Amino acid sequence: MVKNAVREVNPSLWENRLLLLLGNNKVGLGVGIRLKREERLFFTEQISLLLAAGVPITKALDLLLHSAKKRSLSLFLQKLKEAVISGAPISSVLTLYPRSFSQLYIALIEVGEAAGRLPEIFDYLASIERRRLVTLKAIRKALIYPLMVIVVAMAVLVFILVAVVPTFEGLYQSSGVELPEITQKIINLSHFLLSHGSWVLFYTILLLWIIRKVLQREGLLRKKLDYLIIKSPLVGRLLLANFNAGFSQIISVMIDSGIPLIKSLQLYEGGVSNLYLRKQLRLLRSSLEQGQSFYIAAQDRPIFTDVTLTLISVGEVSGTLIKVLERSGEYHADQVEERVDAFVALIDPLSLLFIGLIVGVILIALYLPMFNMGMVI
Repeated sequence: MVKNAVREVNPSLWENRLLLLLGNNKVGLGVGIRLKREERLFFTEQISLLLAAGVPITKALDLLLHSAKKRSLSLFLQKLKEAVISGAPISSVLTLYPRSFSQLYIALIEVGEAAGRLPEIFDYLASIERRRLVTLKAIRKALIYPLMVIVVAMAVLVFILVAVVPTFEGLYQSSGVELPEITQKIINLSHFLLSHGSWVLFYTILLLWIIRKVLQREGLLRKKLDYLIIKSPLVGRLLLANFNAGFSQIISVMIDSGIPLIKSLQLYEGGVSNLYLRKQLRLLRSSLEQGQSFYIAAQDRPIFTDVTLTLISVGEVSGTLIKVLERSGEYHADQVEERVDAFVALIDPLSLLFIGLIVGVILIALYLPMFNMGMVI
């Protein structure tokens, strides 16, 4: 155990030396470099394997540099190698790449350096990165088909409104038949798209841009959106299961490495993107600082499952908090996989049903006057 092994993540100690080493430019500081998830996983997995095999860190980086095919990854490895050769800790170098490595990632690397457990920490980070990437790819795969269906259906819908509906409108005007209300609304929508279609496209793009900006900033709208996401019945349950899995696994590793619980929560809080979850973690940490037990403080926060709370209670009483948090992490990781599979199985038929209802309503609206004409004849 290494008590208080982690300081505040701050590159100031090595900043001047790294500025000189990296050329005192923006690319050297990592501002122009951003590793993709796949690149970060490759770096983490490969470095953990090489270090575990006893390869020195500089030799490991040199081997990775020769096998790196992406320019961003190659440039990052080159700068990291130069800094390590100069004597800089890996964690201090990674702070210069905030777009690629989270504060939590850096803190765990610093724990590994201080405790002499760097291969083990890299291996653990690789398992986390791998699990996240697999989950993300599964969700993306689940969404690709429904999104393609929606895009094609919307294109067909627009085509019907701007090309087919005017033909039906001319037919009904020549026949003098009285149009049902739903048919008239579809015709009005067709008129609107024909006269204001370019503005509709412009405002749609503007809305998407605004949504992107809102998601990037930590303002009031972002806080409300994050709250609504967590409270949603389907996605919210999946995100909470994923949060409990990551929380239990990472907190157990940090406590096992000698980091106090309150400090572990502070570090983990910095790696949480959802503002509602981050707020609840901050309140949890505040309660612990006031002397409450972990279980009582966690019980007051609506972000932990009953399984997590039960295991925390058992762990506190028995003195096996690290072990029970590991079990909680494994249990919730399995729950995430099951809920992702359920989400994949549910979203396809729902998307088809949604598109079918829209197209069906339009077709009924267009052909309903014909049925009325037939009844009159």
